Amino acid sequence: MKDEWEKRIRHYQRRLNKVPIFSELSENLWTEWKEELPEQAVFAATTSFVLAPMLCSYVLWVLQEAVRAGKRRLYFLARDGYQMYQIAEIFCGKWGISLECKYLYCSRYALRMAEYALHIDAALDYLCLDGIYVTLETVCNRAGIFSEEEIEQAAEALGIADRKRRLSYAELKTLRKKLGQYEEFKRKMKEKGKEAYKSAIGYFRQEGMLEEIPYALVDSGWSGSIQQSFLRLLQSAGKKEGIQGYYFGLYECPKKADRSTYGTYYFSPERRLRRKAAFNNNLFECVCTSPEGMTKRYEYENGGYVPRLSDRKNPNAAKVRVHTEYFRRYAEGLAEQMEKKNPKQRKEASKVLASLFSLLMVSPTLEEAREYGSYVFCDDVIGEENQRLAAPLSKYELKANRLFPQIVRKYFRIDNKARSSAWAEASAVLAYGSRKRARKTLRQLRVVQYVRCFRKQRKAKCGIKSR
Repeated sequence: MKDEWEKRIRHYQRRLNKVPIFSELSENLWTEWKEELPEQAVFAATTSFVLAPMLCSYVLWVLQEAVRAGKRRLYFLARDGYQMYQIAEIFCGKWGISLECKYLYCSRYALRMAEYALHIDAALDYLCLDGIYVTLETVCNRAGIFSEEEIEQAAEALGIADRKRRLSYAELKTLRKKLGQYEEFKRKMKEKGKEAYKSAIGYFRQEGMLEEIPYALVDSGWSGSIQQSFLRLLQSAGKKEGIQGYYFGLYECPKKADRSTYGTYYFSPERRLRRKAAFNNNLFECVCTSPEGMTKRYEYENGGYVPRLSDRKNPNAAKVRVHTEYFRRYAEGLAEQMEKKNPKQRKEASKVLASLFSLLMVSPTLEEAREYGSYVFCDDVIGEENQRLAAPLSKYELKANRLFPQIVRKYFRIDNKARSSAWAEASAVLAYGSRKRARKTLRQLRVVQYVRCFRKQRKAKCGIKSR
């Protein structure tokens, strides 16, 4: 196993040597971090050779795009934007870039709670979204309006005996229809929505989001729905201009959204299929986040609006703090040695970093699978149902996640009881004991990702043609 890990390190070094603006800095910091954390050599290597260069490269792109577009302010959205915000502050300060950077407390949960006051149907679609493990209790928690007793009443009214039982995709579609006819449920949503809307708009106004100045949102991405939520809420409060967003990557965009207002760095809904198939957004979210809990709502206090965070802290908080400190140190080193304009090196850096990023995500070594697979992950917006990022799956369970078994379950409407993992590649390496022995399974998992991403990309391209 040690030989495999040493080969991986040498591969990282050899590839990164093609990009001088990163290679020397990464080598120096890796040596330094190994001495600081000798028991976390894996963490030091992946951070210095892969994660820190990639995140800094993304923030550089955001700043370049914002300056080119004449933006005056950037809102880095909690919680994925926490480290991006700190890196941007370093770059802007070192290079004298006249962009105001702000960290905005928000969450899909808090925004959609406010949206209940505007329209119920879109809220019901969101509540019944599929995920790794969605139950009736999950749906009620997403709504944020039920006590324990009320959840039991809802389960009885909706004809679901076990509120903790996993619901299939077909059952969630049926539940969506039932909720649309459940008047008590919709009444509670509207009541909660009115209260949440008033405080949310108050907070956004306080943070300058209703000012008619050119600004943009910065976030990790994936579906682009959070930008639509901001747009609906702010326009309902009187904002006339649209909103621009910059994202690490997008698998899709909301229907009827203005595609020109969605900027992407690593992949877009219509392009970069290979990158998408070799990317794991769950791993990205575990690393690129903040130590505090999720924003649940906004409240008026002492003459201003403040975000109220979940009492439940990020279970990965200790690791996040270490990552954040190292990202900051990497950004400071990069800012000192890098010229503001060097397009050739940046283009070459993008290709090299993509190859390293993909390698970590779809073919991790046993050491990387253990280190990052042990992160605590929650698939749902409310952040309550936790599991290991790399779930401990057996070889039999891994086979059930291949393409053919998934097709059989979907088209023959077999209820999906197969366990899945938020980072299946790491689960495979852990199950087989090494990357080499898991090679066949890793290839099959890659095929599943290719098919899934190809379907989304084809749908996105067709959507553009039909507009």
